[in-house]
Amino acid sequence: MEIVEAESRGVHYWAVDTWAEQGLRHGFCGADIDILTGQEQWERAFSSPGAEARLLLLEQVHGKEIARIGDFPGSTGFGNENLPGASIAEADGWLVYRGGAQLNSCFFGIKTADCFPVLFQGGRGELAGALHCGWRGSCGGILREAIMQACSLGMRAEEIQIAVGPGAQICCYCVGSEVAEQCCDAFERSGGCRMRTSQDVIEQRGSKLFCNLRALLTAQAVSCGVLPAHIVYSSHCTICDHRFFSYRRQKDLSGRQVSFITGAFHSSNM
Repeated sequence: MEIVEAESRGVHYWAVDTWAEQGLRHGFCGADIDILTGQEQWERAFSSPGAEARLLLLEQVHGKEIARIGDFPGSTGFGNENLPGASIAEADGWLVYRGGAQLNSCFFGIKTADCFPVLFQGGRGELAGALHCGWRGSCGGILREAIMQACSLGMRAEEIQIAVGPGAQICCYCVGSEVAEQCCDAFERSGGCRMRTSQDVIEQRGSKLFCNLRALLTAQAVSCGVLPAHIVYSSHCTICDHRFFSYRRQKDLSGRQVSFITGAFHSSNM
């Protein structure tokens, strides 16, 4: 598993090589498209011949609620007639289970501009999802919640594969003492990772504290039984890499990039 750069109709994005080879349509976009104003542009770029792409987005609230779509009890209850809509729920994640042919042209998206987008899949195409993981959602356990919900459907944690996209990396992500304390507490609650300590989550440089949110997400996933070999990361930092939108760098002028995944494997790639 490796995250590699790709392109679709002039739009650059990043994807997991093995997932793409298997026909799972997904990706982490950059600043080529501001999804706040460019959803139609995105849908044109990622539509297939004879199948117009439909991107579904959430009203993200920095929590750990997950919208459930598909063939299982207790789903969010969005009927197919609602699927073409834009923002259809207050939540920070998607869990799509046995989506079937009716979801073939639907993509489930997450908006970010420094928070980490996390995509995951498992069960040989039975399950897919996308999460918005800022420090609040990560400390609140949204990734753990998604894995637990997946396992409640009969998935085994060791079957789940996770891709962590571009976000605010430890090189630039300076935080205050209260955020640092919450991140360390969340790391310790997860049991940490083998060969890791809370110092891997918060690094002090002089009087400043820098957060490695990626290490926290890794600890949470591994503590739930996900295999370290099934977790892949983007090394791109949205704060210092100008190919991405960054609220830290651009403030209110920042757009939002979108990360997306479909609910079913396809026989051909984008």
